[in-house]
Amino acid sequence: MDTPDEDGIIYIKTDKKLQIGEFKKVKVTGKTTYDLIGEM
Repeated sequence: MDTPDEDGIIYIKTDKKLQIGEFKKVKVTGKTTYDLIGEM
């Protein structure tokens, strides 16, 4: 079930500079209640 007023976020651990809208391969390494944590 989706929450209509809140989108999930993926937090990415990286030393590289990323551009908004850019697609990258990320390994999911953790989670919070609504969001994912990943690394490149």
